[in-house]
Amino acid sequence: MVVWQRPNLLLLDEPTNHLDLEMREALTEALLGYNGALVVISHDRHLLRNSVDEFWRVHDGRVEEFDGTLEDYHITLQRESSGAASKTASSATQGQNKAAKEPPVDRKAQRQQSAQAREKLAAVRKKAGQLEKQIAQLQTQLSAIDAQLADSALYEVEQKNRLQALLLEQASIRQNIEAHEVEWFTLQEQLEQEAS
Repeated sequence: MVVWQRPNLLLLDEPTNHLDLEMREALTEALLGYNGALVVISHDRHLLRNSVDEFWRVHDGRVEEFDGTLEDYHITLQRESSGAASKTASSATQGQNKAAKEPPVDRKAQRQQSAQAREKLAAVRKKAGQLEKQIAQLQTQLSAIDAQLADSALYEVEQKNRLQALLLEQASIRQNIEAHEVEWFTLQEQLEQEAS
């Protein structure tokens, strides 16, 4: 609704929190058609990939333009965390022999690890697909309940028990949808991290 009012600037802080998948997609499409300035703070990679042109990084008390993609940002974070870990490790190993030989590369072990990683990703993709189907089924159930709740006859005194039952079922389904979506997004982030 705000986008349709055509303001010059939109400031969005985690705009996809508590939105279902359809509403997230609708928000992304609305932002794509928006012509003003847009500042988005979000962990939703799909939204960021599809709606922003520049990335800014808030780090160590500073705000700096980040010249790269989300994948580049992920790599930067990995380098920084491994750099911090290597500093700790190097300070702990000072005085030890730095010319220690690395063990020979075990190709068979590498192939097994790669196969295990592919199996793990396949399992994650399968679970994400199952969650998508479950979310769709829950959305269908929720739509049916919403249609029943739209009936004015339901709000008569003699329908009190049925109304309460429908409201409880509606709340339960919404909780299930939210839990499934959180799990789905976690799996998607896992897949994106493995791919990069």
